[in-house]
Amino acid sequence: MLSLRHWPVLLLFFTGFFFNSAWAQSRFSVAPVVAPFSSYAEARLKEPHRFQYSTGLSLGATAHYHFSPVWSLATGLWYQWAYVNGQTGTNFELFRIKEQYLEFPLLLNYRPTARKVSPYFSAGMLLSKQPGYYRSLVSKVQLGAGVSYQLNQRLAVVVQPTLVLGSDKYARHYPPKRLLSLQTQLVYHLARPKQKE
Repeated sequence: MLSLRHWPVLLLFFTGFFFNSAWAQSRFSVAPVVAPFSSYAEARLKEPHRFQYSTGLSLGATAHYHFSPVWSLATGLWYQWAYVNGQTGTNFELFRIKEQYLEFPLLLNYRPTARKVSPYFSAGMLLSKQPGYYRSLVSKVQLGAGVSYQLNQRLAVVVQPTLVLGSDKYARHYPPKRLLSLQTQLVYHLARPKQKE
């Protein structure tokens, strides 16, 4: 069974595959990503953290490989920072901290029509790591549903509300959280994917 330490190797493999296949088949696109978000987590009473609420922003870039007119795979690198408010300890102390994460997405995307405006769905996983912490690599699930608007043959705007489920920390006492974000991408096609006949 694959452990978390194998995922960076798989991610590099898929990234290399995307680049090599994309240039050969002209199905490659890149996209800057901006995603403001808020999240909430609530722990069991016996655990140190009672609840955590955060707001923040994710910035990064994503590479897409379009292996059909409607399906694509995406990977990339996102930088996320958040201000976290919460309550901890038996005395219910309140705290406020700033957290930063590096995230590596691996997503399957579906754009069902070739029209100028189309629904857009994505699902997959995020590998998340807090810089400077050993054994902090964790996997989370991301689901998204939104709209893709084709500006011209090369440019498209994708706007997606997304839901991320999972914990930010490897340690057991950090509870799973629910993160809601509004993800916006400006997708630039190096060559337009083939349209359905």
